[in-house]
Amino acid sequence: MVEKLHVLVLLEPCVTKIDYESKMMPLIKKHLDPKFLSIFIIGSSKGYKAIKGTCERCYLIKHNFTSKHEIVFWLEYCCYLLLSFFKLIQVTKLTKSQVIISLGGHAYSGLVVSLVAKVLHRKSIVRISEPTRYVTRGRYRSSSIVSTLVRIAESLTFRLCDVIISNRDMSWYHLKVHKKQKILSQGVDLDLFNRKTKPVLNSKAFPRLITVSRLDKQKNIVSVIKATRLLKEKYPAPAYHIVGVGPDEEGLRREVKMLELGDNIVFHGYVKPEHIPPLLKSCDVFVFPSLIEGVPSAVLEAMACWIPVILGSTRYDYVNWFVNEKNVLMVRGDPESIANSIIRITSDDELKRKLVNNAFEHVKKYHNSSNTKIHFTEIVRGLLSNNK
Repeated sequence: MVEKLHVLVLLEPCVTKIDYESKMMPLIKKHLDPKFLSIFIIGSSKGYKAIKGTCERCYLIKHNFTSKHEIVFWLEYCCYLLLSFFKLIQVTKLTKSQVIISLGGHAYSGLVVSLVAKVLHRKSIVRISEPTRYVTRGRYRSSSIVSTLVRIAESLTFRLCDVIISNRDMSWYHLKVHKKQKILSQGVDLDLFNRKTKPVLNSKAFPRLITVSRLDKQKNIVSVIKATRLLKEKYPAPAYHIVGVGPDEEGLRREVKMLELGDNIVFHGYVKPEHIPPLLKSCDVFVFPSLIEGVPSAVLEAMACWIPVILGSTRYDYVNWFVNEKNVLMVRGDPESIANSIIRITSDDELKRKLVNNAFEHVKKYHNSSNTKIHFTEIVRGLLSNNK
């Protein structure tokens, strides 16, 4: 029997109780194979219920965000990172972990992981999922300051860590990424997301649209709401299902009310991962017009369920994974373009058939989470073998 390797994962702080359940736990399950790895986790106490039972042992940092005010939020975030630095040192020694991992996708926790790994002569793996410093420019009022701090943190992280994993080529983002990068899909659980899933919604609406996403302005969900208003000129009863929570929810609800779309837009709020496939299968088109993005899991999951996908063409194209007119339709993120693409898909059976067939084959070949686990284990073993 092969002896398990000990790995320690640092989670980013839990802002709401569902953060770990909706994002971090799926990432851990897709990347870390308990058959070959002894998994230890450090996270904030607010997410304890989600962490419990997913690892050999979890270690908690008592931390809660007390305010949504931008400055207070970032100070409390920094406080968590400082506490996690000392916690990482303690737990790494206690568990005899050989590799320290940050899966969150941002440089903040990655910096702490990389520093501790250097201090304790361990190996570190940092995951990056999107160009964070560009994302922050449009998200915060003090965006220039935040973006500068993120750039510094990223630069230090990329210099200090041993391996960078990403779901697409990010070598353009920083000079240090190229030599350390391993491209690794976040994966899709094809046992959960597949064509055989049965729909759960009994609705005569058409077309039925769906987005599964954090409700954030950069996701551009407001354009799909406006596109739904345009669709009413052609279809008597279009429906748009919005799955997720986030800071922009209140603004989106106001938009729905202003456009008098209360009968056409459904806010589902947070939905557990295992309940999402039936919602996807109940709809005709998955729409994701994000303004800036990595390789979103929700899009891959829709593809696995044989739902045609419309993507917003962003500044940072998904050229390695998504091909316009082959496995997705890429459009500008304005309401008119989105509405026209929805009409095109729902009225062209041949196009729809081509998109869903190619999309599923693509996911099966490149994004099966079973393969993600295998490749991640190989990365961990390779790191440690090079250390001998």
